[in-house]
Amino acid sequence: MRSRKFSKFILLLFTATALLYNSWPLGYLLNYKTARYGLASSLDGKGQPYDWIFILGDIIVGAFLIVICVLIRLKVHKELWSKPVTAIVAGVLIFGLFTATSAAAPNTCHRGYLTVCARFDRTTFGADGIESTLAGLGLFASLVGINILGLSKRNLSKRLYRLSQATMIVWPACAAFFLIAASKSNVSDLVHLAQQILMIMTGVALFVIGINVYTDLQRDDVEA
Repeated sequence: MRSRKFSKFILLLFTATALLYNSWPLGYLLNYKTARYGLASSLDGKGQPYDWIFILGDIIVGAFLIVICVLIRLKVHKELWSKPVTAIVAGVLIFGLFTATSAAAPNTCHRGYLTVCARFDRTTFGADGIESTLAGLGLFASLVGINILGLSKRNLSKRLYRLSQATMIVWPACAAFFLIAASKSNVSDLVHLAQQILMIMTGVALFVIGINVYTDLQRDDVEA
């Protein structure tokens, strides 16, 4: 029988990543100018005040998610693996990997020169944009996975399943809102709002995935 402590530890790690991913409000205390007039990704740009805090936060997020995937792979019996579980774990791994690598190689910024670092460049996608897209695709794959898992296991809480469905719909809608807002103008109040909503929703998505993984591990533990 799988230890219940393991499933609780996994949920704790997911909760930590959801909180750490939303470290951007600290920017208003530590680096107000960039936080107010630039994108959140500019806070971890080289040369920005306290950039190491935001870099370290994202690296820890990625590391925790990778650890989660490794632990699940080692602890969960092969007979309990299915395509939805594979999608969940692979998606989390992809999100964690590209979140960490993107943070570990931040853009070069200069104090006081927000136009160099904190603008949304509509003409250049760049490595950071590619990594963010791949991370987003991984997260969405995990959201799809938890919903398929919920359909296949009828004893899952109806409230949790509805929450998972809502998250799978709302998160990509928030991502689309940010991309549309950012494509129409440089950093503005609308772009700020769209990005902040997306980051909050990403944290919610990580937590919802964590609850689903925790619930599934607990159920398998009881049935074992």
